[in-house]
Amino acid sequence: MAKGSTQSRRLGRGPRGRVSATCGTKRPAPAAPPPPTPATLFGSRRPLLLSRLRVPAGWKVAVVAPHPDDFDAIGVTLRMLHARGVDVHLCVLSSGAHGVEDAFCSPPLPELKARIRLMEQRDSCRFFGLPPERVIFLRLSEGADGELLESALSLNRLRAHLEELQPHLLFLPHDNDTNAGHRRAGAMVRAIVDGWARPVALLWNEDPKTVALRRDALMPFGEAEAQWKSRLLRFHASQQARNLRTRGRGFDERILEANRRSLKALKDQLPAVQALYAETFELHVRAVAPAPVSRPPPAAAPAGPPDSPARAGPRSP
Repeated sequence: MAKGSTQSRRLGRGPRGRVSATCGTKRPAPAAPPPPTPATLFGSRRPLLLSRLRVPAGWKVAVVAPHPDDFDAIGVTLRMLHARGVDVHLCVLSSGAHGVEDAFCSPPLPELKARIRLMEQRDSCRFFGLPPERVIFLRLSEGADGELLESALSLNRLRAHLEELQPHLLFLPHDNDTNAGHRRAGAMVRAIVDGWARPVALLWNEDPKTVALRRDALMPFGEAEAQWKSRLLRFHASQQARNLRTRGRGFDERILEANRRSLKALKDQLPAVQALYAETFELHVRAVAPAPVSRPPPAAAPAGPPDSPARAGPRSP
């Protein structure tokens, strides 16, 4: 091949020897998509399969647990997020000591019962794989009923923790519940989030004591995950013993049976889902609109003489 032909190709010459105006010009890189927000992540489709979400690695999840063991009730969902690189944090609000029967410990002192619940939660988190530095026990005040006490001090302590963490997603038991601790925790979280100027998604999980909820999102799972979850729940030995004595079945069986009912309630809407259980959630996405940018009004042009241009220069002689 002639040397001139090769050089012509390198210069991008056209068939008549003219240099092409577009040859060799780099196209601008496509603009990067905006970072996801809780509103864009969840979209509008309901019910939503949480397993299909692409939660960005590094996002923070706060699990607000009124009692030790509320974290474990949604263990399959949290395990999925944890495996995908999402930072999961657990905040246990109360000691849960009133949930330990006297026969389970000796002497049956409240502080010993609280220590038992704390150790059970730490053991389950170790099995889960949650680093100890991501678990905090606030030990908020409790009322005469042994449940979480809704007070200004408790509210401020929880607010300080959540504002320091700044989670993108927040999980907690639904507050439409017969359990007083769940109701009071929900009321405090609502009060805190209402004062935030940043977006956040709240996922209120269904519990055996939930009265009613809107099932917006679910995490389906099969028998293998159910066996893992059963092991996780059984670390709460005091609750396993109490449920066996008072209900005739274990704590793990009770939670898994509720998960089975939750999936059954959604089967007509999701016939293609092949699973046996599901953790279900009511979803509230709090999207904060950006503050409007205030611009000063344009400066008025200086006024000129009545019959002359406003900015006329000196006339030529």
